[in-house]
Amino acid sequence: MSTFGPNLQKILSGNGLARFILALVVAGTTIFPIEKPLFAAANQDRPSISAGYYHTCAVVNDGTVKCWGRNDFGLLGDGTTTPRSYPVTVSGLNNVKSVSAGYLHTCALISDGTVRCWGANGSGRLGDGTTQARLNPVAVSNLNDVVAISAGYLHTCALISDGNVKCWGFNGQGRLGDGTTTTRSTPVQVLGISNVESISSGYFHTCAITAEKKPMCWGSNDFGQLGDGTNQSSAVPVEVVGLPSAISIAAGTRHSCAILATKTISCWGSNDFGLLGDGTDQSRSTKVDVVGLVDVTGLALGVAHTCALLSNGTVSCWGSNEYHQIGELNVPFINRANPVVSEPDFHSVTATGYHSCVYSLAGVIRCWGSNDYGQVTGGPSSLFQNPVTVVGFTGNFSKTGSPTISGQLTVGSTLWANEGDWDEDVAFTYQWLRDGQVIEGANLRSYVTREEDLLSKLSFELTASKPNGQRKIVSSEFTAPVWYEFPPSNFPCSRVGKFDETQNLVVIGNPKPGQILKGQSGTWPTATKLCTFWLRDSTGISGSNKSYYKTNVSDIGKSIRYGVVATYSSGEVIARVSGGLNVTKLNFDKATSATFISQPRVGLKVSAKSSSWAQGTTYSYKWLTDGLEIPGANSLSYTPTARDVGRRLSLLVCGVNVSYVDRCLESESKIVVPGILTNLTNIAILGQAKVGFPLTLKQIPLPTDSQISIQWQLDGEVITGANSLSYLPTLEDRGKNIRATIRVLVDGYQELVKSTPQRRIN
Repeated sequence: MSTFGPNLQKILSGNGLARFILALVVAGTTIFPIEKPLFAAANQDRPSISAGYYHTCAVVNDGTVKCWGRNDFGLLGDGTTTPRSYPVTVSGLNNVKSVSAGYLHTCALISDGTVRCWGANGSGRLGDGTTQARLNPVAVSNLNDVVAISAGYLHTCALISDGNVKCWGFNGQGRLGDGTTTTRSTPVQVLGISNVESISSGYFHTCAITAEKKPMCWGSNDFGQLGDGTNQSSAVPVEVVGLPSAISIAAGTRHSCAILATKTISCWGSNDFGLLGDGTDQSRSTKVDVVGLVDVTGLALGVAHTCALLSNGTVSCWGSNEYHQIGELNVPFINRANPVVSEPDFHSVTATGYHSCVYSLAGVIRCWGSNDYGQVTGGPSSLFQNPVTVVGFTGNFSKTGSPTISGQLTVGSTLWANEGDWDEDVAFTYQWLRDGQVIEGANLRSYVTREEDLLSKLSFELTASKPNGQRKIVSSEFTAPVWYEFPPSNFPCSRVGKFDETQNLVVIGNPKPGQILKGQSGTWPTATKLCTFWLRDSTGISGSNKSYYKTNVSDIGKSIRYGVVATYSSGEVIARVSGGLNVTKLNFDKATSATFISQPRVGLKVSAKSSSWAQGTTYSYKWLTDGLEIPGANSLSYTPTARDVGRRLSLLVCGVNVSYVDRCLESESKIVVPGILTNLTNIAILGQAKVGFPLTLKQIPLPTDSQISIQWQLDGEVITGANSLSYLPTLEDRGKNIRATIRVLVDGYQELVKSTPQRRIN
């Protein structure tokens, strides 16, 4: 994972933001040519592509979806958590119209109008009514007749065929548009907007365009990204002012852009690194025009860069170039459009955190920028300045073979990869898989099975390459489970002559650490001798030869299976193995959130108290303002600064325990109030109070950023022009009482006003 570089600190430091900021371009709104109808993603001659922050996904012409890059939380939807630097097929998806990749989740629109999502599910962003991460796609609850989708950072939105919009997930700053800030794990309708034609979910906000070509946005507005001329966030849609006939819109991190009927671009919001493309770095709460771009057909917004696709196939990007995401070498940032790549049939452009991609009608995908998880291709590698071709989406093969496996499925036997019928000029490479996971070093056409393959199903991925660099990746079917031809000497049962995986054997019990699992052997003929054993994934568990098994920490993430070797009265010996129970971690059922000990006030340390969850748990802490992480604030105490005034302060406590599912709980939030200055307690006038003798105020140490004003007074009346540290009494002052009043202003603190004691002038 890349860390934020020094050139990005400016944009990432706003409002205490140090976590990831996602600018997401979604299918059906910002990545398709404007000549096409709104829902171009449904047209399979223009496949959908979407770049998430750490991964990329694309719809293939056959209606399936392939993804590549980071894969913890199941981002790639292939049922595993293994990162991929090449495309893999998302499990169980067909007839897909478009795909939208978020920060750590992905959603696909199916041709029947339903939506499937997978990956991380914090704040309910998958919309299935839970917060449980999913390695395979799950249906969004109570959602039908969808015509476009848009996955943001912690929320997702869908456009319904009747013109309404529904959103779900995290609702900070009102980004769901339902008039509240309540987080939702199932869809809710956006209020105050109808006849919508397109939508786009950003990091903190969401935007849409109505049938009247009126752009509307809702959510966070701290940089003016709602475009309504203010910096006031809104939990319901507000109109973007000054935009005539917007036909496509994109919501980014802290900025937004739209394509107009004139095929030019207008942008508004944060302008760090020249994101708005107007040749300046001045943020705007109303629209400005991007200079030097005409005939624009597609638009994509990244964390700190913006890209546009022109009708001639040219892609131009501007903004930060710290990770070569705008395709320039040794250029820190560019605040106007510059060509990156040109090819006539590119029809889609997408950009996110630090990489960008384009998709052509011929099925070619090219990407550039950060590649720390292989989200560009062929990695992981650090950076790609020039666009590189993604394997598995290139070229047209006239003949595509169906790979098969031949050989005996016993430990120690040799299996062979059969490629099938391909074009004559194709060369092949191989990668063998065990239960869908890559077997390190197994990249020959043949593979000798091993002990660790026992009871596993094998397959291989075949990469076919043409001399011009075009490639295609296909996978074989899974084999039946591997078994022993002759059990090894330490096997607890007698020689096995036949293997039969069956549902007659079952395992019952709660698959959690420390629990008892029981194996049920089913009914067998009279006089059959049974020998039992237990397996952890494909490996026998030493000493476990009874009908029950007590799980432990080493079983977490493993499949526990119960087996029987049966010897019939005829002498025939067979082995049967049950289906597996996957051992999962316990839940922190008694976990509680932290509580404040003191009121948050600028300049005063505020502490929180965190209760104990379970023995052996380690904790991490993150202070948040308005739900955003404060950089470096990771202890039980925090001293608020001026930028925190008026914001809601809370503490996120995360617990990690080898036996428990990681969990984070956020404390109650309290508004940070201004600090109180106490420095002027001993203010006094020095010197003799006589005519002609100078009087001076006693020097009081104050913060270096203080703004100080001084006013001398006689008998309570202001002395005009007497506002310095000293004052020289005149004959007219004799017999009068003199004093000085000091006013001190420090950012984040209450104004301090203090007067000296009076002294009589002689």
